[in-house]
Amino acid sequence: MTDAQLNRALRGAAIEAVTHFCRVRGIKVADPTLASNAEAQKLTGLSRPALGRLAEKGEIKRVRVGGVWKYDRESIEEYLRKNREANVDA
Repeated sequence: MTDAQLNRALRGAAIEAVTHFCRVRGIKVADPTLASNAEAQKLTGLSRPALGRLAEKGEIKRVRVGGVWKYDRESIEEYLRKNREANVDA
């Protein structure tokens, strides 16, 4: 396991622990790993339908939270990184 993978796993475990703690005590918190539609649009410069198409193709991850789509920040960053590399190579 690389350092990056270990850090990702530890961060995920920490977030799960804090989320459980807050849920048990009735404390509402925003998940820092998820971006709203508006945040995802700002990060990518893409429209809401374009984000949906990327998610449907599996290029970025999203999850439905209370009837609202939330986008995984890490997958957005990975998508942007891949696109930057592709544009540099072109």
